[in-house]
Amino acid sequence: MQKTVVHKPKSVHQREDKGNCSQATPRFNSGPANQNSGNSNPSEELHPPPNPMSELDKEVLSIGLPKPEYVCVNADGPSNGMTFTMTCKIGEDLFTSGCSSRKKDAKKIAAALMLDKLKYL
Repeated sequence: MQKTVVHKPKSVHQREDKGNCSQATPRFNSGPANQNSGNSNPSEELHPPPNPMSELDKEVLSIGLPKPEYVCVNADGPSNGMTFTMTCKIGEDLFTSGCSSRKKDAKKIAAALMLDKLKYL
């Protein structure tokens, strides 16, 4: 009889302190389970838009800014536990960065941070 070992995937922020993130990275939970919990605890995880990259594309198009560019600026750590830092750049002056153990999640975080940053322009 064989034993099956199940490994939980690492959360987006387990390795946040070991990455080269220049900004605080919000904690996102993509699952619908906690979205309507009614708990207003500030330590609760934030919920990004369903697809922050497409939301950002729509937003920059509506206000006449150039399309965002995404670049992986750092990949650090051992091959089985890397931390990726993705940068979202709009024009010459607007930058945000996101860190995660997955490139896709780092890109989503950078896009969500840029959406938030555009609200204050």
